[in-house]
Amino acid sequence: MFYGYSKKQLNEYGLQDLREVTFSASPDVLRQIADFLNESASMMEDGWFDKCSHRHIQDEVKDWDKRFPERDIIVMPE
Repeated sequence: MFYGYSKKQLNEYGLQDLREVTFSASPDVLRQIADFLNESASMMEDGWFDKCSHRHIQDEVKDWDKRFPERDIIVMPE
């Protein structure tokens, strides 16, 4: 579902700086991802991220963690 080419590892937990990301998903799932990203961008503009450092798609899209175990999309400001 999510694939990428690693540029380098950023920390001891395995976080990777990716030079490319691939989403292999149905149109419905791609729309859910797009909605999550658009909503996150609006929340960022509204200052929501001043109160919280990041946001997980698995917390926002119903049954995400059941349909895609161990797969998450996290948004955080630069």
